[in-house]
Formats: sequence, structure tokens, C-alpha cells
Amino acid sequence: MVLSYNYCDWLLQVRLYTAKKLYHQLEQARTEFIQANVMVKKQTIFLPKVLHFYAKDAALELPDLIDMVCESMPELQQKKIKQYLRRRVDKCVEWLPYKSSFRYTVHRSLAE
Repeated sequence: MVLSYNYCDWLLQVRLYTAKKLYHQLEQARTEFIQANVMVKKQTIFLPKVLHFYAKDAALELPDLIDMVCESMPELQQKKIKQYLRRRVDKCVEWLPYKSSFRYTVHRSLAE
């Protein structure tokens, strides 16, 4: 069993994973996190600072990180991101500050 969490503004989701379909469940969690936290506005891609730390730990360059993010975004936003990437990648990315405040929400069935 694997314990994972998603950080979204003020909500921390705790998920329990089992060995069955683990890879699929983790991919789905990554996609949900990216879609909830990445914004594309005015020719700028806003990425949460936690992705910057992930890229450093995984030895990913910024273009590789943007490709990973792009794969998880809806089709319309994928097209926008690809348009923005025609310019220099570092010119169209802004990092959102890391927010360390959160609350736990525990589903009633887990609390019993």
C-alpha cells in the first residue's frame, strides 16, 4: 500500500494505493494535480514551485518539464502551451510561490 497526497491551495488529499493498478492511479493523481495547479494565461505558463523542486530532483530541464506538464493538460491548453513554446521557454514560465498552509480532510468512512 502506498500513501500519497496532493497539495491544492488549502486542501490536502490523502490517497491510499494498492498494488493493483498502482501505475495508473499514480498517473491519474499526477494529471489531476497538474490540471488543478497549472495555469495558462496571457502567454505565460504558471507552474507551482513544487514542480521546480521535482524537476531539480529528477534532473529534468525546463523544456522536459513543460512537455510532461503539457501531456497532462486538456487539449485546448496543450495547443496554447505549444504556441508559447515557440518563444524561449524560460520567457513564458513563471513559478507560483510555494504555499505551506493546508488543512486535512478525512472522509467519514476512513475515520471509522
